[in-house]
Amino acid sequence: MPSRTAPTPDVRVAEHPDPDALADALAESVAASLTEAVAARGVATLVVPGGRTPVALFRALSRIELPWSSVMVTLTDERRVPADDPQSNAHLVHTHLLAGAARAARFVPLAGDPGGDAAQATRSCCKRLAGLPRPYDVVILGMGGDGHTASLFPGRFPGGPDADCAAVTAPVAPEGRLSQSAARLAATRRLIVYFTGHDKRAVFDQALADAGTTKPLPIAAVARQADCPVELYWADTPGGPA
Repeated sequence: MPSRTAPTPDVRVAEHPDPDALADALAESVAASLTEAVAARGVATLVVPGGRTPVALFRALSRIELPWSSVMVTLTDERRVPADDPQSNAHLVHTHLLAGAARAARFVPLAGDPGGDAAQATRSCCKRLAGLPRPYDVVILGMGGDGHTASLFPGRFPGGPDADCAAVTAPVAPEGRLSQSAARLAATRRLIVYFTGHDKRAVFDQALADAGTTKPLPIAAVARQADCPVELYWADTPGGPA
């Protein structure tokens, strides 16, 4: 049997009937946490993923009235491309989240000049993250079908316990990336994993079951470092298994 190095993380599951209902429910829950954080500490921090799935969440959250001027928003990871590039996660956030009521939030990008080398990009990213309060209030993670999260991929998620971010090369993409480290993402009051689809749910459940092994998948590596329960917000996609 594989040796165990950590217990299986505590997971709380919130299932919803469809992706739209899921996005609305998560938006309301996140808004409540941000409002509470501002009331308690004067500022709230929200860390969000890129990709297609969060678009519905971003749109729902952007319509909710809360003290957005006291909310700081940043990303789990970013492609090293210009900020206005359609592939940029910053572009995604500006288009779908930082609109309407949420326009008043302060956005802290991970990437600066895409023309610099990996070491320069990492130093710049770490400097930007240093200005954010720790722990975060809410971290929302996506997950790929291979168990990767942020830009932490199986077998290639660098960053030691003291590293906040690292330059990463994705297995199948031409551009470099920047990713917050597993330890940095786990340092949060709420750790939410958000995705849809039956196949991804099977990957997630297996990853969490194997979280205590010596080589967990990235999603489990983040989860097992968290001091708070992992919250899974999930819905199957239309046409998925009954």
